[in-house]
Amino acid sequence: MASKQGWGTEQKWKKLFDRLPQHENSTAHKNCYLAWRELERRLESDTGIDVMSHKVIMSETEKWRNILKRIIDVVIFLVQRGLAFCGLSQRIGDIHNGHFLGIIELQANYNPVLAEHLAKIRALQEKGERLQVHYLLGSSQIEFISNCTDYVQSHIFDEIRATNIIQSCPQRWAILKKHVGESIYTLPGTRWTDRVASVRPFAAHLAEIRLALKKLLSLNLTPKTINEDNSVIKYVSSFICILMSLMWLKILVQIDRRNQLIQARDATVDVEVSNLDSLLTDLEDLRGKWPQILNEAKLVAEGSKLNHLPSKRKVKKKSKTYCHRGG
Repeated sequence: MASKQGWGTEQKWKKLFDRLPQHENSTAHKNCYLAWRELERRLESDTGIDVMSHKVIMSETEKWRNILKRIIDVVIFLVQRGLAFCGLSQRIGDIHNGHFLGIIELQANYNPVLAEHLAKIRALQEKGERLQVHYLLGSSQIEFISNCTDYVQSHIFDEIRATNIIQSCPQRWAILKKHVGESIYTLPGTRWTDRVASVRPFAAHLAEIRLALKKLLSLNLTPKTINEDNSVIKYVSSFICILMSLMWLKILVQIDRRNQLIQARDATVDVEVSNLDSLLTDLEDLRGKWPQILNEAKLVAEGSKLNHLPSKRKVKKKSKTYCHRGG
């Protein structure tokens, strides 16, 4: 369809619908379909030259998955500890190349795939040449962090949209109250207590909320509201929703408890400093309890008959190339 003989970009797309039946019945389309099915058959039967090409592609895919996993592990490690990524150099083997490349080099001592990748980059750096893609530049590290941030924010917005759909109509609110038994509302104020009060019932009644949202579909809703409702049902039925709500609630409770102590009338500066230090310690402990929190979310998911993990998302490329340096 994208060829000159098909329906190239120079043609008007608004008339594409009229052209589709003609294209589907054309000899070129039928030949392409048969070639595709024949390739699929050969790959499934493990015969033909295409199988070797497919194995090379899969091997290369696994190699890059192995490399990227270790790079992301290092990024998460440094972010968790608030350490600088880059040093004075970005050359492999340079003692001044910073925490990120230093840890990558350490990992390479125990991973042949990563060791081969670094050796290739180092050889090209010594020749003054550049490897087209290696994911070790500061821009790649920033992109990983940015995508993690976008991922978390998108799920927080999904939770807010779930309550907004119900609150916009008294009839929908009555259905929610019937299934959940307590109020679920968006933030009425800016205090941390309000945030805890908003997230706690959401985290505790995900199954009931899902039933209420399905019940809403029987009402006389607009097409837009139906689409939003189905989107929210899909989200509250996901494992990532369970995990995010549990983690978010645990963080908010710790912050709210210290906030109430600090705002007490008899709180001195020493008491406030002590509570802030205690809060940082508790948040660090929460970070170290990630495996336990993940297991807790899995137990909740099994109880709700939801046992699937979050789907993978494609990483978008960005053009920024700057990098933070340690002071």
